[in-house]
Amino acid sequence: MFQLKTIKKSKKYQRDFEGMGEGLVLLKVESEVKNIGHNFHLFYRNGKKPPLDIAINPNDFSIEYVSFFLQDELIRVENSISEIIYKDDNLLIYSEDFTIDNTNLNFQKDFEVLLFENSLIILDARVKNNVYGYSLSGTNYILVDENNIIVGLAFKNISMNEMIVLRDVKVI
Repeated sequence: MFQLKTIKKSKKYQRDFEGMGEGLVLLKVESEVKNIGHNFHLFYRNGKKPPLDIAINPNDFSIEYVSFFLQDELIRVENSISEIIYKDDNLLIYSEDFTIDNTNLNFQKDFEVLLFENSLIILDARVKNNVYGYSLSGTNYILVDENNIIVGLAFKNISMNEMIVLRDVKVI
């Protein structure tokens, strides 16, 4: 398993929504200063498409990038969702299971993709309780539950250009 630790903001990130054809869009938030060398990865798979990928810098355990493919699914517009408590702190992710020979940890998880109050929320389909959002940047968050288990991502303040990408690939 792995451990989460909060720190004050230390990196700058940029967000990109990249349309890759009808029904497929890559959502990515990545560090502006890239790690040289291999990263550790947390992969959240459902057996149907590329996983939610959280890349971790092996030198300082900070998050290098997160990526998620929306593939052949529609974003559900919601009027209400489980409460998300947003925090300004970043996360460090550490696991004794990460080694030079074992750079990936794999998990099974199904996600729902929701549009709520100008935010795109990718959330574990089983989550029903409060969720905490830890900042990657001022508008992008890693979501964890009360047990410090990663349960998704939140992209706040979706821009008009990002909304156009989502509409152009017909996921909304």
